[in-house]
Amino acid sequence: MVVRARRVGAFYRFAAYSTCGWGMRTNAAAQRNLRGRTRMPKPGRSPIGIFRSSDCWDLSTSEKIIKARDQFVYAYSHDGPNADTPADRFVLLRAPRLNLTRQQNWEFFAGLNPSGEPTWTNDIAKREGVFVNPEGCLRSAITYNAGLKRYLWWQQIPQPRGVPDRGDTRFNGGFGVYDAPEPWGPWTTAYFTPQWDVGPGEHADFPSRWISQDGRSAYLVFSGDDAFSVRKATFLVRTQPSR
Repeated sequence: MVVRARRVGAFYRFAAYSTCGWGMRTNAAAQRNLRGRTRMPKPGRSPIGIFRSSDCWDLSTSEKIIKARDQFVYAYSHDGPNADTPADRFVLLRAPRLNLTRQQNWEFFAGLNPSGEPTWTNDIAKREGVFVNPEGCLRSAITYNAGLKRYLWWQQIPQPRGVPDRGDTRFNGGFGVYDAPEPWGPWTTAYFTPQWDVGPGEHADFPSRWISQDGRSAYLVFSGDDAFSVRKATFLVRTQPSR
């Protein structure tokens, strides 16, 4: 996964599929292009810390996001050690967008306070779920829809128990799309299907540059049937009843 931070002038990638955790690494090609102005962490050393997750995705990081929201970059992961094994919840992390590679800058979502505001912690043991769905949290991706001012969260629906690879939805299966006004929620269901008319693939998202200015239409890019697949989506906005 690559996170682009334009003002830093570097590309960042989460190093995943590790038994000792994952960390933030600068993209090698970008490092060469920047003539050594970025640094790579030493092999085996995570700048974020031990966090046994193997599938972490960033909140869509186009220029629009970085300038329009706040000073943080957010990342989400299902709270489990394997990419193909469902977890009971997703967790949320954040770090200042201008300083992503220092471990102490990363904070975990620690729940809402009595006023409904998010709280954050550097202690991984105190992390809380930002989305809870027992045995239903696996691969996912989030994009900010600037036109609608909503975050769109695509979530893979794991295969049922008994299937050897519960994360294999290349040729059949379903997914959900959830939306919220803030990275931590509250999340509502925009779309849900346990069985799509084509293979939904193992990953999908709505590229922010392919979302219309008013936010009403977008394109879902997904790995359906083990292929690069694109399908147009139209969002129907529910109007608030008049009083």
